[in-house]
Amino acid sequence: PRFQVGVILTFLPLFEKAEEKEWGCIYLYHEIEAPEEASLPISLGSDDTLTVWLNGIRLVNRKVSRGVELDDDFANLQLKPGKNQLLVKICQARGEWGFFVSPIKESQLPFHMQPGFDPWLKQVAAMPTDKHLEAVTAKLKEVNPFSDGKVTHKKVVDGVVTQRLVGLGACAR
Repeated sequence: PRFQVGVILTFLPLFEKAEEKEWGCIYLYHEIEAPEEASLPISLGSDDTLTVWLNGIRLVNRKVSRGVELDDDFANLQLKPGKNQLLVKICQARGEWGFFVSPIKESQLPFHMQPGFDPWLKQVAAMPTDKHLEAVTAKLKEVNPFSDGKVTHKKVVDGVVTQRLVGLGACAR
């Protein structure tokens, strides 16, 4: 199939025999010409397993059995000036077989992949320990408006709180 952006590609029609439609892999290759260094955030979806390389560096490696959904995975392509080689491998178990890729805004990446994450993490690490949960809860509310910010689970070992889970509320896709 032709590499298409923003469209769910389906691979089953490429094969005539039923046995060719199971337990196989397809590779898609695309060259991206960049006039200068650039960051290109992308949203990905796959049915089933997904591996993505840019210029020989593996960015995504998901061994999953799932249907294609937008925003199943994300990557931030760091393009170099000139030709960039994007290679995608989608492996199939049974059932449907497909792939999706689309450029997105940097702000649509999960927070841990955004440029502001590392400075925020350093800032939280420098806080007194008793302020960590408060900072994480505030960030969850900021990045997920459905978060209620309530501690839903607390694990205590030998009188010490070792784990707290903060509620996300109802998640909307």
